[in-house]
Amino acid sequence: MKDREIEVIAKKENLISVMDMLDSYLNELDFPLPAHMKLGVAVDELYSNVCNYAYEGVDETTPHTITVAIERVENGVKITFTDHGIPYNPLEKEDPDIHVPLAERQVGGLGIFIVKKTMDLVEYKRENNCNIICIYKYTS
Repeated sequence: MKDREIEVIAKKENLISVMDMLDSYLNELDFPLPAHMKLGVAVDELYSNVCNYAYEGVDETTPHTITVAIERVENGVKITFTDHGIPYNPLEKEDPDIHVPLAERQVGGLGIFIVKKTMDLVEYKRENNCNIICIYKYTS
């Protein structure tokens, strides 16, 4: 059961509404600050990826949306991102080699790498023509 949910046009300026919902909910739960901060970074990254890539080359005359839902789960929270964009599973992207000097690294992939390393669980599925990414952060 979703405790909070927001659907917005997938534009960068709407990230503030998503972050306000997240911060408000996590504050109500008295969620530990380190985990709260990691969730903020992950939400920013995943939301931005949808804005930047999910609707690339798709009909630009129709506003494209993203739904972000948050719910309490045992020992933490689950945040679900749903978009109607092109099929894409970011978890299949190879992790960047962080030991290669920055100037020699390929562009892309660092954000989802950070999400995978800071969340306790990250899942992707394609269902009903939607990309659905779920992230979990536990307090213990």
